[in-house]
Amino acid sequence: GVMDHVSNRDRFPGCRENIYSVLRAYVRKNGNWRNTSLMQDDYRVLGDDHDGIAWLLDLASVAPSPETVIAEFTTAKWIPTTQKEPIYQRLLQIKQQAVADSEGEARLAALEDYRSFRRQWINYLIDAGQFQRAGAEIDAASAEGPDKLAFAVERLRVDDALHRLDATRQSSSAYPANAPSRPGSRQPP
Repeated sequence: GVMDHVSNRDRFPGCRENIYSVLRAYVRKNGNWRNTSLMQDDYRVLGDDHDGIAWLLDLASVAPSPETVIAEFTTAKWIPTTQKEPIYQRLLQIKQQAVADSEGEARLAALEDYRSFRRQWINYLIDAGQFQRAGAEIDAASAEGPDKLAFAVERLRVDDALHRLDATRQSSSAYPANAPSRPGSRQPP
């Protein structure tokens, strides 16, 4: 593409501001419509994942719906998973703000959207091997939400990764009265 042509000839630094200006105008007008290849090329040319993510988030902020553009970055294969944390953080901020800015039915819908995305964030942390942080997020989310078991699967994944399931099993077998009963089994009198 054009970005490859410019970057291969060491012209990118001199053209960078003009390219950004054109891309910002495009994203401001078109949002996420057919912008992936443009963003991907420019991200790759930057050569630094941290700067690239900051640039992508800045560029998305001018879109008619920044949330839609940023959400696409969470699943983009061309962005390394290890670099996606700022993307998730920005989406969490947007979704928290949507809850704060809405009322009535719209607030309930925004809250459900926030909780759903928070689950994605927690799973991202687990998949990235950040088990302590995921556990802290689960604790915070469980304290905020009405359903204490909403993150049971994620809690099991974290406890398993931190080798806490074995301790739970051992304490249950040492104290059978405290162990949960199996379906269909009889309880002692």
